[in-house]
Amino acid sequence: MANEKDSEHSILKMAEFESKRRSAEIEERRRYAHDYEQATIKGLFLANGAAIISLITLVGNSDIQVDKYALYWSFVWFSIGLVFAMFANILGAMSQDRMASAAHWTAIEAEARSVQLEYERRSKAHAKSGNSLFRASMASSFLALVLFVSGAMVALGAVT
Repeated sequence: MANEKDSEHSILKMAEFESKRRSAEIEERRRYAHDYEQATIKGLFLANGAAIISLITLVGNSDIQVDKYALYWSFVWFSIGLVFAMFANILGAMSQDRMASAAHWTAIEAEARSVQLEYERRSKAHAKSGNSLFRASMASSFLALVLFVSGAMVALGAVT
């Protein structure tokens, strides 16, 4: 009888610990989502936006001959890079929100297990969608970088 109570107490302690750990993870992921959003928007917008401004400044303040067709396409690539930077930002924040929800549901599931209640398993679905959004965010970031490089190459061709 005493071993059964000790075992029950041990299970409750483990579930409580898991619940607290997941709650801390939720808060950490929400902070990370905010930081992710800011870092992405600053870096990729800065690269593509500064390229557009620099190119306008160069063309406007110099007497060099430019290929207007190539210049047009460099602006297009930089602008699309800005759009993909925005997508990366949004998808990254959504990803972390989904992962925070997964941590939340894992904490609820741990609490339900500790008192032997029936529960609906939602954490895996949230984690799966969070991982998918994260991969999409990384792909969007990569595309923004590729478009920056493409725009830079085309711009270089426009002014030389």
